Amino acid sequence: MWTNNYWTFTYRNTLASISNDFKSTDEYESETTESKGLPSTYLNNALRTQLLLLDYKQFKAARIIQKTFRGWRVRNHMVKQSNAAEIIQRVWRRYLVGRNLQMIAEEKVQQSMVILFNSSSIKIQASFRGWWTRKHVNNTSYLHTLQLNAVQYILYEMIGSLHTMKRSNVLPGISTFYNQECMDKVQNLLSTLSYRMYNEVVARRQLRANFVLRKIWRCGKNRSYILWCPIWVLAVIRRCITLTWDPPQRTLRILVW
Repeated sequence: MWTNNYWTFTYRNTLASISNDFKSTDEYESETTESKGLPSTYLNNALRTQLLLLDYKQFKAARIIQKTFRGWRVRNHMVKQSNAAEIIQRVWRRYLVGRNLQMIAEEKVQQSMVILFNSSSIKIQASFRGWWTRKHVNNTSYLHTLQLNAVQYILYEMIGSLHTMKRSNVLPGISTFYNQECMDKVQNLLSTLSYRMYNEVVARRQLRANFVLRKIWRCGKNRSYILWCPIWVLAVIRRCITLTWDPPQRTLRILVW
């Protein structure tokens, strides 16, 4: 606004100075007629030409002034707009970067927390599964105890059956814990392999088995002896055993095949 007023004031002063340089037509006519004695028509034409030239010069000067002013104003306005746009863009980019940086920082913190919780949960689950497996699945001490109890139960059952067979004078037979089909197969196999009783090795093994069985019979209530009996006796007992009772000699024979 101040620039517009300044240029308007300057333009008016210029026009006033130009108009002051030229005299009015009446004064000029009086001076020329008095001094030179020229006719009035010639003077009028000359004055008209000078006025036309003056108007043209004033028009051209005004146009140059207006062109210069408009160019300056437009350039100044464009510079101001460019500076304002740069400032606005810089501030806006700074705001966007700050907001995105905060969001990225929050996402990174959340991801790190999720990873930490996941790893912690995996460690806890692995520790619990290992503890549960060692306690219930791979408990070797408990399994060893179960095996010893099973062996003791088998020995007690065999001793009871032998005692019953001895006191009741039952016929020779087969005592087994297998099913009926397996027992039938064993009986057929025994009937076909009865000649092995005459073998010296089998007879010697049978003698040792009879000796151990008599010892077990005498110490049937001795738990320590039953628990720490030889391993081959346990292997024999776990298999299908043929128990033969001989009433005249009152002995119990063990047939091992």
